[in-house]
Amino acid sequence: MDAWKRQAATNKTISPFTWEDGVLLVLTLAWVIFGGREDLFHVYTVGIMVMLLSLGLRKGMVPPLIRAAGLTGVLYFSDMSHGRAHPGFLTQVLPMMGCGFLAGILGGRQKRAQEALKLSFTRTLQALAQTLEARDPYTEGHSRRTARYAVAIAGALGLDRKSMETIGQAGLLHDFGKIGTPDAVLLKNGALTPEEERRIQEHPVVGGRILEGIPSLEPTSALVHCHHERYDGSGYPAGLAGTSIPLKARILTMADTLDALMTDRPYRKTLSWDDAILELERGSGRLFDPAVLGTLRRLNLKDAEAIAINSLDPKVGAV
Repeated sequence: MDAWKRQAATNKTISPFTWEDGVLLVLTLAWVIFGGREDLFHVYTVGIMVMLLSLGLRKGMVPPLIRAAGLTGVLYFSDMSHGRAHPGFLTQVLPMMGCGFLAGILGGRQKRAQEALKLSFTRTLQALAQTLEARDPYTEGHSRRTARYAVAIAGALGLDRKSMETIGQAGLLHDFGKIGTPDAVLLKNGALTPEEERRIQEHPVVGGRILEGIPSLEPTSALVHCHHERYDGSGYPAGLAGTSIPLKARILTMADTLDALMTDRPYRKTLSWDDAILELERGSGRLFDPAVLGTLRRLNLKDAEAIAINSLDPKVGAV
């Protein structure tokens, strides 16, 4: 299982280098190669300051200040090699340092504001899921567990961070459409009538329509809409089959069923992880994507929970 843990770590890796570094490198090489013409100095530094501003706004204060200090040294020694270094040189590069400092302050504040907004957004999604779960004691915690299993499978498949965030949100909200289902149907212990079954089957459409009205949740709404489709086309609401069902929806379907099998219900007792996997295998190629199931089969409960928790920053994407 170490491979899956390494995959989770890889998904969290952030490169220290940025596209601005590439532009700065080109500018620096051009300055050195063409002899650092003094008449072009002010024009040249505009490009550097723009890059430092961009870097600071995205990464905070430290990255642009480090780059500014390094570039100052390169420019100064380049001028020395051409016999043009003078005490006033540093005053000419102060605007670069100031630009990095200002951009860093603004970028740090912007980053903190974005993190606070993402945290608030995640908690709002969790509250929406808990609103539904409060109606049905048998589904308490189901949405959060489904989200974690779905994120774990997505991480093991190598999906990127953005995809895992989307599938985590969809896991939290996949049953949100049941908020429109009457209690007499939602909480019924016995067999459902055909009309009651139809009402239950409306919840992916209802949930998808509610969420698609929120621009940031449009990708999530598509997964919610498809999470009861089946690999052989026997699902609902659209009867999609095979790869016409989005991959993230196929993952969500399996995670949803996995948690249902491992949760006590009025009509049966909970299954262990291994027994739940065996039950899912009975539906391979019919209800579930065999490739997705193959990935899940190589996990165990402990690994799945570790990947789900580690793949997303707990401040912005924890489920």
